[in-house]
Amino acid sequence: MGFEVEKIGSCVVITMNLGENRLNTNFIRAMNKALDEAEKLVKKSAIFYELCDVAFCRYDDAKCLVTTAVGKYYSLGLDLEWMANQQASELLQFADGSQQLLARLLTFPLVTVAAINGVVKKCQKSRGLISSIESSHYS
Repeated sequence: MGFEVEKIGSCVVITMNLGENRLNTNFIRAMNKALDEAEKLVKKSAIFYELCDVAFCRYDDAKCLVTTAVGKYYSLGLDLEWMANQQASELLQFADGSQQLLARLLTFPLVTVAAINGVVKKCQKSRGLISSIESSHYS
C-alpha cells in the first residue's frame, strides 16, 4: 500500500492508496515521496521566472498533476485517533509538515486536478479546493 505515481499521456497521476487516506505523518511522507516521483517522471525545462526569491520551473512533457484514490474514499480528513496518541512535539512536527505540503501543492509547476473518486471529509475538501480543477465522481 502507498501511493502510485504514473504518467498517462501528458498527465502525471498520483493515486492514493492508504485506505481512508487520513491525514497523518505517514500520509504526508507518502505524498511528498509521490510528488518527488512525479517530478522525476517529467522533463524539466529551464527556470523561467522567479517570485519572491523562489525559482519556479516548468515541465515540457506534462500538462497536469492529477490526484485521485482507490476505493470509496478520496480522504476522510485528519486522523484524530492517531493525533490523540501523539506527544505535543510530534503534533507540532505534523503541523509544520502539513503546511509545507500545502505550500508545495500550491506552488507545484503543473496545473493540479483533484479527481475526487468518493467520500471526502472536512479539511481534506480544502485539498481538493487548492487544486486548479476539482472533479467529483461518486459510484
